[in-house]
Amino acid sequence: MSQKIKKYGSKQEETYELVYSTDLMPDKKCPDCARILKECSCKKNAMPLNKNYSVRVEKKGRGGKVVTIVEKLPPHEATLEKLCKFLKKSVGAGGTYYISDGMGIVEVQGERRSELLELLVNYK
Repeated sequence: MSQKIKKYGSKQEETYELVYSTDLMPDKKCPDCARILKECSCKKNAMPLNKNYSVRVEKKGRGGKVVTIVEKLPPHEATLEKLCKFLKKSVGAGGTYYISDGMGIVEVQGERRSELLELLVNYK
């Protein structure tokens, strides 16, 4: 991430203004504490997982590689991060998480639908 910053004022009173940044969302704020997400203190608090999720296997558009997708999760970054880490560690595979259209999504490499369903049912 690169940033270009303009400096105004004398040495005693300096103010800075962001001119350009390659960060896609530099001002994205936490919905709970209204701080910038990088400085959020409530990040560690996760939302409870709802039981309306769906699990599917997808191969299209991935160069022939198969991934298992868990979608319709709460769009809370800390929850998704914790769940993704748990699922990846439990099945011994790579994966990622993201938020799309107000819905949390976790992707795990490989065809692991039955394993993930079992893990999600027993997830706290």
